[in-house]
Amino acid sequence: MSRAGTLRNYHEVERGMASGPQVRVNGKSCLTFCCQDYLGLSRHPAMLEAMREAVDRYGCGMAGSRFIGGTSPLHHQAERALAALHDGEAAVLYANGYMANLGSIAALAKPGDVIFSDELNHASIIDGCRLSRSEIVVWRHNDVEDLRLRLQQYPSAGNRFVICESLYSMEGHFAPVREVLSACAEFGCFAYVDEIHAVGVYGPKGDGYAAQLGLSSQVDLLMAGAGKALGSLGGYVVTRSDPAALLKSRSRAFIFTTALPPAIVSTVITATELVVDAGLLRRRILENARTLRSWLREADFDCMTSESHIVPILTGSSETTGRVTQHLLADGLYAQGVTYPSVPRDRGRLRIAVTADHTLDDLDRLVSGLKKVRNQVASFPRHRSTE
Repeated sequence: MSRAGTLRNYHEVERGMASGPQVRVNGKSCLTFCCQDYLGLSRHPAMLEAMREAVDRYGCGMAGSRFIGGTSPLHHQAERALAALHDGEAAVLYANGYMANLGSIAALAKPGDVIFSDELNHASIIDGCRLSRSEIVVWRHNDVEDLRLRLQQYPSAGNRFVICESLYSMEGHFAPVREVLSACAEFGCFAYVDEIHAVGVYGPKGDGYAAQLGLSSQVDLLMAGAGKALGSLGGYVVTRSDPAALLKSRSRAFIFTTALPPAIVSTVITATELVVDAGLLRRRILENARTLRSWLREADFDCMTSESHIVPILTGSSETTGRVTQHLLADGLYAQGVTYPSVPRDRGRLRIAVTADHTLDDLDRLVSGLKKVRNQVASFPRHRSTE
């Protein structure tokens, strides 16, 4: 793996309580552009107080699965709060986002069903599809005409599911959610939308991209998580009451694992309240992202097709990506490189996560640092924008 360039190295990152985007990476002070705490809620005073109160009342852990002694009043309260955030009937709270996708897809789809999966869907979705033992049909990324063609080609006596992400975190662009949902309605398919990077940042109350489009009611299964913009931990699925009950009775990733600690669950509840009133923070994130994309494109960096607060910067080969990352770290800038197999070969990139904590000075420092690195790494691609 080391020779192939696929061996992953993990940096030690320390985030202080009041340091904003300043962190320590391997002991070195850095400005981070990797943190997905988009709204800064993980350090919000109300979140910290909720956690302290839950520890004082319930202790550190539940020491049991949700079915066997691991469901506190807080767990049910959190599921009601998450369902209410998305105007849904019910929610199922998993240990994390990976388990939410893996567990819900594997439990809901079964042999004889057909799953239509976007080719750039997250690994957790891919693994959930495989575990379901359903027939899997992969459609070209964001190509609704290709989806419609495959829906025509693969009828089924069982259920059919169409699965996509609303915001693709390696590309920084959105799915054509309106058109996907329309195809689902026309062909009688269940619509499953992963909103994990959109919740908190988009929607009138931070309830995601489908909500921003006014289409939440057309999503049969909405998956999201509390570990990014909500500043805590956990993945969840919002759906109707019957599928939610089925998940709690059939989903192995929900049943056969220790329940989330009450202290964590308490912060999930608090985050659902804070996120509704975070409109100013949402606007700040999107303004920051627009500014950064503009500055990068003016400087001939390739932001690919980004249209969101996630801004990838194309770096090319795994070797170049690694060198760019190390040069940036040496300059006090933490922007993690992503390479094959997470992305296609020679399409390595830096994945920049823009947050409400970033200032214009922070963004300027990043662009200046990237210009400096491009002079040091000749293979760092230059992109001539046509905009």
